[in-house]
Amino acid sequence: MAEYGDSDRFSAAERAALAYAEAMTEDVHVDDGTFEALRDHVSEREVVEIMWLCATESY
Repeated sequence: MAEYGDSDRFSAAERAALAYAEAMTEDVHVDDGTFEALRDHVSEREVVEIMWLCATESY
């Protein structure tokens, strides 16, 4: 799973969501580039859902 960024098993949207989740759970900071990469693939509602899932699973 650590090499998701280079894996062809995940779509671009899935890789963006995984990068966002990783930033939220490891650094508790999502840089602008990671956020924009996610927004390129998902709706605002989906961003909130991913954020909520990361927060509840990491708490």
